[in-house]
Amino acid sequence: MRPNNKKLNNKELAEFDDVIGYKLPQDYIDFLMEYNGGDPENNIIELPNGEILSISISDFFGIGIEKINDLKANFKVFKERIPKGYIPIARTEGGNLVCLDGDNGHLFLWDHENECQNDYIENKNLLPIANHFEDFLKMIKSDSGEELEGYEVEEVWVDPDFLAEMKKWFIEVKGAIVQ
Repeated sequence: MRPNNKKLNNKELAEFDDVIGYKLPQDYIDFLMEYNGGDPENNIIELPNGEILSISISDFFGIGIEKINDLKANFKVFKERIPKGYIPIARTEGGNLVCLDGDNGHLFLWDHENECQNDYIENKNLLPIANHFEDFLKMIKSDSGEELEGYEVEEVWVDPDFLAEMKKWFIEVKGAIVQ
């Protein structure tokens, strides 16, 4: 784990507990005190539910750091979009979130693709990952090497407007002909 440069202190942690309305689980507190979020060197997690096979963690959120990766900022942004009692603690590639259930410390993947479009927030887009943060950390695997053998890209979509811009740039800058 590449930790954030800013160390977390007990006062900031207590202020965050006040914002969310409960005390975080001890194993997650220990992680925050050591790393205060950060970038995982290994980032692949195979999910037990089978609906989504695996996720790739891009960032763990911390407290009192840059807004895009700040726990408090992300909690405020998503608290009306995720079920009550959950807090987003990490971002996955593709824009989904890893959320911590404040009642029991369980971790879930919040799938933004299945987000409700009405005022009633449901748990349907929460997929179970682990029962405790410590178990979650043990599930993380390397994104290179043998552990990923057998994974194949199933589908890729490129925005046609973006592709047209890239072709234009390539021709102008590189003088190449793009088919």
